[in-house]
Amino acid sequence: MKNILHIFVLSLLFTFNAYAQRTEEVRDTLSASIKEASRFVNSGINGYQVRIGDVHNLISPIGEADIIKYIQVLPGVSMGAEGSSAAYIRGGNMGGTRITLDGVPVYGNTHLLGFTQSVPLEIMEDAHVRVSGFPADEGDFTDAYISMTTQNRIANHFSGTFSVSPAFISSLAKVPIVKERLSVIGSARWSPTAMIWNGFKLQDHISGVDLKDTKATVYDLFGKINWNISGKQRIFLSYFHSKDSYDYTWRQTQAEMSWQNSILNLKYHLDSQTGCLDAGLSWNRLYSQQGQTQSVQADNLLGMTNSLSEWSARFSASYPLIGADVFRIGLLFTQSSYLPNAYFSLTDGRRPGIHTSSFSESPLDSRIGTLSVQWEKGKNNLYLIRTSGRLNLYQTDQTHDLSFHPEYDLTGRLYFLPGFGLEVSIDKRKQFHHLLDGLPTGWSLDLIVPSDETLLPEESIQYSSSLFFEKGALSLSVNAYSKSMKNLVCYRNAINLFSPSLAGWKSDVDVGSGSSKGLEVLAEYIHGENTLRIAYTLSKTDRQFPYINDGIAFPFQFDRTHILNVTGNGRLWHNDIFDFILSGLLTYQSGSWETLPEGVFHPWMFELQEETKIEYYSGINNYRMPSYFRLDLGCTFSRTTKKCSQKLYLGVYNATNRHNPITLVYDIDEERWKQISLLPILPTIKYSISF
Repeated sequence: MKNILHIFVLSLLFTFNAYAQRTEEVRDTLSASIKEASRFVNSGINGYQVRIGDVHNLISPIGEADIIKYIQVLPGVSMGAEGSSAAYIRGGNMGGTRITLDGVPVYGNTHLLGFTQSVPLEIMEDAHVRVSGFPADEGDFTDAYISMTTQNRIANHFSGTFSVSPAFISSLAKVPIVKERLSVIGSARWSPTAMIWNGFKLQDHISGVDLKDTKATVYDLFGKINWNISGKQRIFLSYFHSKDSYDYTWRQTQAEMSWQNSILNLKYHLDSQTGCLDAGLSWNRLYSQQGQTQSVQADNLLGMTNSLSEWSARFSASYPLIGADVFRIGLLFTQSSYLPNAYFSLTDGRRPGIHTSSFSESPLDSRIGTLSVQWEKGKNNLYLIRTSGRLNLYQTDQTHDLSFHPEYDLTGRLYFLPGFGLEVSIDKRKQFHHLLDGLPTGWSLDLIVPSDETLLPEESIQYSSSLFFEKGALSLSVNAYSKSMKNLVCYRNAINLFSPSLAGWKSDVDVGSGSSKGLEVLAEYIHGENTLRIAYTLSKTDRQFPYINDGIAFPFQFDRTHILNVTGNGRLWHNDIFDFILSGLLTYQSGSWETLPEGVFHPWMFELQEETKIEYYSGINNYRMPSYFRLDLGCTFSRTTKKCSQKLYLGVYNATNRHNPITLVYDIDEERWKQISLLPILPTIKYSISF
């Protein structure tokens, strides 16, 4: 728990605050514990098209809004730690959501300890979120699919953007090479976090945190070549790289952590009079490491590394065949190499160091070959039928046997009146890797391991039905879903970041199941820059594992019964030069769950000292935290002239200064539980200039 606490307090430095909120007592004694969403895709409810401008208007504690924070205000989404880019969609784990950049998975998706995304908004053309009715040519996920597409347009003149926020200094440039044929886009972001950290020494007299000798390196790079071969053929070549590295000293512990993700992607696109063809080849690598050295009477070194290298080749074609309006067929081959590793060293000066490794030093390789087929037929404002299937052939070096894993998605839509109808869908999905979650911050330090004969591929079956209505600028939907999950993994030692290096990850993993059901309501009014969205979710999610909680089902940690998000943007005035927009977010959520002792007893049957106390627990996640409430307010001021365009984003995060809890700690001296809050009222700012 102390490891978790001091890392959370460390993250305050990113918000330019060298202090934590005061703790608040929530229980006098131990025994008291008893007591934008956006428009529908194709007028359906199975997905959301993200408007990049609306994402920019969201208020962020570090001045950098991102798509994940935007998704956190959608129906069916529960956030993780406050201020972080962690999202749990329809009762799933973070690892069940697939995030892609131009079709390639982004495994290292965060910067600044999970406070923002590693992919900058400035390079994006658009983004989509799918929660049901998934397309056939995307797989290896069980909960949701988030696709981000970078800018594809040929630049015919030089242009650029320069931005400054408390977290990043960033730049973007578009350079034409051959008019109408070839252009290059590039971006770079660098965080001045290292200077900020070195300028502060953080001390918390309540929790005893004393951080010093802090160092940090945070940046990302992106480059893309857009080549228009002809009016029908296009080639895209892109490269993305992000890196986070942190070092600090806490009391007598020196800790370090880092992660980086590199993606190289080549794509070909062909349009014809009857359909289109896409082909691609990509390389993807994630590397992360964390370690700590404790110096008391001896130097104890604990460390853990994790790497994933992945090659992927894909082909797909769409044509109106076999009686369908659209018939799509695809082939995908992926070769993945996982290398989780941990190490331990003890040196006390009297004997040589003792070294041991918990993980295999050999890579864990896997291969997936997929054939996908999608058939779609419909008529505007009358009906739509879409069926899709995937046949996956999966193999690992541990078994050498091919295993067959079918998936399917069925979607039907019927219109009773123009703009008003019913949609139903059934989705069976599989995932061939496991993410061993640590802290609920969304940062990219979690272990990724392949499925095998003992850890079978994760699987989900989801039933969803929706009533939707859309007329003009107004839309309304009511959706009910029920989802069952199996072969979920639970990382029993997630509370200690470095315990895997002592025992090996498989001895700390339990395999079980889960279920989630809920009701989602989304009301939207969108008229240009004036928007109002109300999203409400009523849900229940649980987990069940054979060796946890005596095999009895228990609430999922982020099972929030009620989630209400109200977002809005309003344009106050606009002319050829000036533009002024007000924005706001109000969120209310039921508290997350924590595991706390029910009380204590004094053992009498053992020869122990009289003051000895033993805690007892009624079960896992037996205490619901206080509800979460936050109000964010902001404005965007734009000035456009013939030479340049300037934007200034101003905001106040947590405008009511509510002390929302992130965790509970037990004060030994006062013998009572205390609530720890992280983010107070925070002003945010970002400035950008484009020319």
